[in-house]
Amino acid sequence: MRKPQKRNSRITREKAEAAGAFMKSLANPNRLMIACALLDGERSVGDLETDLGLRQPSLSQQLAELRESGVVEARREVKQVFYRISDQRVVALLATLHQILCGEMSGLTFAVPPPPAALTRKKFTEAAMFARVEPGGTTV
Repeated sequence: MRKPQKRNSRITREKAEAAGAFMKSLANPNRLMIACALLDGERSVGDLETDLGLRQPSLSQQLAELRESGVVEARREVKQVFYRISDQRVVALLATLHQILCGEMSGLTFAVPPPPAALTRKKFTEAAMFARVEPGGTTV
């Protein structure tokens, strides 16, 4: 039987901080809803406001945070502003979240593996015997 390959799960501080900042940009429920709505493509601010039920001031604030973090980008067309996802990592992350939380995996429960069995000490029926080596090579 082949042993599974061990993954290198170490991460540098720099990458951990970048990942934390990236995930923080989507950690707010309103920002997450906005990003999910943009998975289907570019949307106007008016459409997002209507579809998500968010009030315009709150929506604008969340869109500004998503724009500053590089998750979305905007384009102006006359008096309307359109937003779209600008970072493909967001698409990959949201697709995975959707599959776990809303899709075929949503009904699954994930069990935490039990801790390894407590190590039991072997009981010796006889007392252990030790030897001591004296200077000059004499064993006692």
